[in-house]
Parts: sequence; C-alpha cells; structure tokens
Amino acid sequence: MTDYYLQDRSRLKGQPKKTIGDYVESKGILVPKRFNSFDDAKKSGLPIIARSEHPQEYDGLSGLLESPRFNLGEFKEIISEEEFFPKSFVHRMNNKIKCYNIYLHQNESQLKKEISFSYWELLGGTNHIIIADSAIPERYHITCLFYFKEEHERYNRQDARYYLVEKGKIILENSPLRSNYPQLRQYSPKDLEELVLMYEKIRTFENFDAQHCPLMEFQTVNDLHYFLQYHRTRDVDYSSFIIERKAEEGEIEALFVRGKTSHEGMIVKTTVVYADYVLKKPWEQWRVPPEQEASLDLSYYNWILDETMQKMGKARFIDAEVDRILLDIASRHRKRSV
Repeated sequence: MTDYYLQDRSRLKGQPKKTIGDYVESKGILVPKRFNSFDDAKKSGLPIIARSEHPQEYDGLSGLLESPRFNLGEFKEIISEEEFFPKSFVHRMNNKIKCYNIYLHQNESQLKKEISFSYWELLGGTNHIIIADSAIPERYHITCLFYFKEEHERYNRQDARYYLVEKGKIILENSPLRSNYPQLRQYSPKDLEELVLMYEKIRTFENFDAQHCPLMEFQTVNDLHYFLQYHRTRDVDYSSFIIERKAEEGEIEALFVRGKTSHEGMIVKTTVVYADYVLKKPWEQWRVPPEQEASLDLSYYNWILDETMQKMGKARFIDAEVDRILLDIASRHRKRSV
C-alpha cells in the first residue's frame, strides 16, 4: 500500500495540515474549524491559530516554522493579515530558514515562496501526540501536554507526560509533576485506548500507508478528540528479537526507545559535542563531521541542526533530564519526528 500524497505531492495543495485535516474530517473524524482566509477567521469571533504550512511538513522537518495564536481580545485589534505576524516573528523565521537551507543545501528563496499559513480555531484542553512503534507491534508512544494553575499561583504551569502503551496496558508512565501535584488527572488504560483506536482508524484510511507509523496530533476537549496533524516518520520494521535481561555492567537502559538494531547490536561513530558550539560560531556556520553516524543530544542549542540530523544518521541519543526532554517533545515538536 502506498501513500496517496507521496504519489503526487501536488495533492497536498501546498498546505499539508489543512489538506489532511479536510480529508480526515470527510471521513467522520472531528477536526477544529478551518477558515478559507484571514478575513473569514477574523469575522468568526473565535480565538485563532495560524498554522504554518509548507509541503515538506508532511514528511520532512518538524517544527521549522511557528504558528502564532491569539485569543479573541487580541485578534479584534488586528486589522490586516500582515499585522498578525509581528517583526520579531518574521525575524525568527528568517533565521531558521537560513540555517535550514544551509544545512540541507536548499534554495532559500524557493522555500520562502512555499510558506503559507492556514487559519484554524484555537482549542483549549489537552494536547496529545501518539506514534506507533515501528519495531514492536501493538506498542504506542503517547505524550500529553496541558496547562493548569493552582489557586495561589499567578501563571499557568505545563504538565508533560509520557506513556508507553502495549497491547492495551500502560507499561511505562513518566509524569514529573504528579509527585508535586497529586491532584492532577491520572490517565487510565481506557483513556489512552480511545486515542489508540482513533489513531489506528485514521492510519488505515485509504489515502495513507497502513504499514507506516505516522506521528498524529490530537487536541482533547471535554473528552472529545479533535485531529490536528498527520506527520510521516518511519515504516513498520518489526524486530525479530527481544532483550529481556537486565542491563549489564557498562550498559545503560534507555527510558524510551524507537527503532531497532540488528540482533548483534551496532557500534556507531558518535559526536559528543560539536566543535562549532565550543568555538561559539554562529548557527549558520555549524558543520556536521562527515564521519558522524550518531550524536548525543548536546546540539539542542541549535535545534534546527538537531532536527535535521535526526533523519540522516543511524542513531540518536538523547541525554537530558526527564522533565526537560518530555516538555521538549510534548510541546515543541523537537526530537519526535523520526
């Protein structure tokens, strides 16, 4: 089975998020309201998010562009579409695009021409990311992100969680804030099963390749799951073996893993830290060692390079505090697209 959109990329209409959203909604799945233009979005009287669109966002870099959002009060003050994107936003985008084009030897002017935004209703609730494991059947990686505020607190807090679900059972849960905020919602296997069932339903729609393990994003409001995005990652490639023993001396057991090695394992040439970072060179001057096969996650200071290299090496080792990496994955598109 092949992917309908990869057969002819023009079918994405230059806006993969909106195009896929329209398609998924036509199959009976809830999707937030989309608007045909900035003016239609403004007239709706709803809080709005301008979702970044580019053809490569379907199966390329995740999170290269940003998606500005405004609540109803702020949106009323905006007169034109140009005002929706402040100078600081445009400056950040130009810097990111410049780095991206240098790293991948792309045409900067062409990429800019292909950038657009689709206007969606901005929902509250909880954001969920779910990915089927490509190496182990019936295993799913799920992150949850939501905001909460204690009565005595002035600002909202973010709670990021990670669940590893296999055959309907939660086999790993990591929720750094629950120890400090025990009143926060505890997910049950049934809660996550609903997400898995929706993921599998969409995954097998005829326009998609059912033997692929996409990243899907959902927004859950009042127990209703709204589809947000389908982003291609990797094809199914099940492992022929399982390691059931405990880690031996000199070994480190990872908190969560995607992908597989051969039965014999593998040795990869790994960059511990980039010389250009140590030399404090500007991001656009960073270069990847040609012999590199993997790297430690010490390039997060330059996350565009980090995201770019995820699709080019043999392995990616993320060395970070659990709290930070969970928030990074759940809220910033980083390190989750392969």
